[in-house]
Amino acid sequence: MVNKKGFTLIEMLVVIGVLAIIVVVGSTIFFNLLKGSTKTRTVNLIKQNGSYALIIMERMIRNGKIIQNSDGQICESVMPKIKIENPGGGETEFSCEGDRISSNSASLISNQVKVANGSCSFDCQRTSVFEPDVVTINFTLSQVQADVRPEEEALMVFKTTVVLRNIVGYD
Repeated sequence: MVNKKGFTLIEMLVVIGVLAIIVVVGSTIFFNLLKGSTKTRTVNLIKQNGSYALIIMERMIRNGKIIQNSDGQICESVMPKIKIENPGGGETEFSCEGDRISSNSASLISNQVKVANGSCSFDCQRTSVFEPDVVTINFTLSQVQADVRPEEEALMVFKTTVVLRNIVGYD
């Protein structure tokens, strides 16, 4: 009897094949987790920025006395800007021009997000002298990065309707 020590070529090929399959499956799972983590982080960033801007605008518009666009026209639909008179007598103008949302030219969103495709507007409805104005705020945010893979792109729509507390009479 000859005593053989070592592995045959077939045994080595089988082991290498099994290890290759484990490496491929493991790396695929790892990279999918990494992509999901990036997308989640981006969605959270967009959600925080949009919610903050929406809360600020909603609170101030709800308590406002006069609503007008930048041309002085009161209560129109699809306005890029809206001006309110605060209860203290000061004025605040919210603007949706370009890829920013601002309040008296101070940005309400960080420089990591932008308004997507110019999709930001204020719709105002005035039904009668005895009912308060209703303003609909509508905008879509996305991340600023231009070189994002399609599976990591994030886009979020924000929309709310605000009923003013103060009734404004017609001039």
